[in-house]
Amino acid sequence: MAIPIKEERQIKYLSYCIRHNDKLNQFSDDHYVNKDYITIFKAIEIMHISKMPFDLDEIAQVCVREHKGDTKSKEYWSENIAKIHDTLFDFDSIDFIIKKIREDYVSEKVYENIVHKIAGEFSAKGEIKTDELLKYQYELSLLVDELSNDDDGLKEYAKHLEDYEDIAERQLKGEIPKRIIGYNCIDSHFGYRTIDAGEFIILAGFTGSGKSLFKENIETRLVNRKYPVISEVLEMNNERTLGRKLSISLNQNIDELFKDYDKAETEAEKKDIESKFRRKIHGAKRKKNLAMSFKRGIDLIELENHIVKAKRMFKRDGVIKEQTDFCYITIDLLDQLEELSNSDWGVVKKGINDFHMLLQKYNLGGICVLQAGDEVFDKGKRKPKRPEDCDFLHIDTSMLRGGQVFRERARAIFSLTRPLELKKKFFPDRMEEWECEDDDIINVQLIKSNNTKSLFKQFVLEDTGNIKEFLGD
Repeated sequence: MAIPIKEERQIKYLSYCIRHNDKLNQFSDDHYVNKDYITIFKAIEIMHISKMPFDLDEIAQVCVREHKGDTKSKEYWSENIAKIHDTLFDFDSIDFIIKKIREDYVSEKVYENIVHKIAGEFSAKGEIKTDELLKYQYELSLLVDELSNDDDGLKEYAKHLEDYEDIAERQLKGEIPKRIIGYNCIDSHFGYRTIDAGEFIILAGFTGSGKSLFKENIETRLVNRKYPVISEVLEMNNERTLGRKLSISLNQNIDELFKDYDKAETEAEKKDIESKFRRKIHGAKRKKNLAMSFKRGIDLIELENHIVKAKRMFKRDGVIKEQTDFCYITIDLLDQLEELSNSDWGVVKKGINDFHMLLQKYNLGGICVLQAGDEVFDKGKRKPKRPEDCDFLHIDTSMLRGGQVFRERARAIFSLTRPLELKKKFFPDRMEEWECEDDDIINVQLIKSNNTKSLFKQFVLEDTGNIKEFLGD
């Protein structure tokens, strides 16, 4: 009777492993079609670890010892191992065999864990809810990862250099875009890459410091330069955020446009404003390289679903060629992710490590916003005693909830402070003076970086929401 093709592939793999030790441990136990093959593989592995020459009796004896709770004889194992040993094929095709074994496993699991369950739920309920499909999407993504698991990252140094040589040549030719945040005064400080795949930077500030607006400006600059951006807004509502974003991208305060509409005295004036607004909206809608979500209270599983969906949209619209291409992701606020909002710092540390791995897995660079606790001023030590103290105040990581955890993982942390707002907060008796200030300055200071010197830059916040480098008077 012919051996099923799945089993035949596994026999070939075991036959290869008897003779070579460079492809061991390619699969977990549940990949094998039966427990006997698991036992035989373990015996082969022990043979290589112990540097034993191939001896049928010795390996069969190991199988008897390893296959606990079974009465199969040494002769049984000898016969089966001999059949595997005598199975010859083109050993140069072993990578193809390994790939097909993975595909067999994934196909079986997709049917058992996804197709079969979806069919059963639809049969029972007559419908499938979106949240249930999202659960299956995540499970499917894990199985798809299995198909690309043939490279475990361990290579000879020379092989890694070959990969890097190719990347460096493409960088020199301008084939790989610079990884920037869109402000030259900051990007030039970091060299070729302000942020890279698998990394994230943090914009930290007190309430009203302009950190979210700065993030919006970075997004707009990246989108205008054709970079793909995934935007996760976990705190503000969509109306406020979209109004800000339109004001920045159109360089016109949308609230002022609404006021002009209310002041219009004739229908003709109102229609003219409506027409201008629609034209501006239409122009903004042509941008296909920005995907946004305003859902609150999401966890890392749902974030991963958003990433997969966004990359699929980008590929469909021709923004990226492959779903493995680099993209930016912005998150405001980072500690609103479920795993990072926990009061247990052990949980937060695991969460930030998992987030970091997510960025690496999907080739993403993260730009994240964090809130500094205003309660630090309640202790009195950090509270400005004079208005000019506000000009020099900056965030440090001790002011961030879980600051040490974020400091360990972030590529860079920027402190954002807005002296004018601080003066209004701590010295309200001089409000008339503050209202006459010409420039609304945002101080941006690099308070943590892996490999660059300190940096301090000033920016000015315009009425439109645009933030530009402050060049002085």
